[in-house]
Amino acid sequence: MKLNGKADMTIRQAIWAASLAGLLMGGVISGAYCQEGEAASVIQLGYDQIERGEADSAAAAFNRAVKLGAKAQGMNGLGKVMVAKGRNHYRQAFKYYRQSLGADKKFVEAQLNIARLHAYLRDRDTKGAYRKAIKMAPERPEGYIELANFLVDTEGLDAGPEVDQLLAAYIERETKDPAGYVLWMESLADRAMVREIRNVSSILLKRFPQETG
Repeated sequence: MKLNGKADMTIRQAIWAASLAGLLMGGVISGAYCQEGEAASVIQLGYDQIERGEADSAAAAFNRAVKLGAKAQGMNGLGKVMVAKGRNHYRQAFKYYRQSLGADKKFVEAQLNIARLHAYLRDRDTKGAYRKAIKMAPERPEGYIELANFLVDTEGLDAGPEVDQLLAAYIERETKDPAGYVLWMESLADRAMVREIRNVSSILLKRFPQETG
């Protein structure tokens, strides 16, 4: 993502794109769920099949992963399959994500996918879903910036203080991504907070001189 005017999309669009990609792309495959690595391979196969548009084959792979003992990740994968199939299957996607959490209440990937699907649908449960994901894994950066982006888009000026807190938390955890700074400056600009924009801009220029040049 370039910040020097050559980007093909705005920073907000880029964050939305990354969020939506998270609904379909593979997450972290933990060996703790796998039996001698076989379940991990099957889960990765399922993700690859989703990317190729082979939803039914992906569903078969994730069901096999569940049988191999990787229930949380398998159910999460089945949720992704339902999202890939389209809007008529979103309700079933939510069910699979909740079953994933039922298998492992600490499996934050499923909670993030619940939040992302709520955000895509622009419904009132989005904020609560993201806040739950952040509480489950406060060290994970994506929940902070995705919720901040959602609030900027849907609540604008009214969400300013919470957006500030979320983006401060994001850049503390994700030190190599300038997106948090850029989104923060856009939010501050909407509120005409000139001094704060200068402060954030100064930090951005120091940390990412090449991207901003």
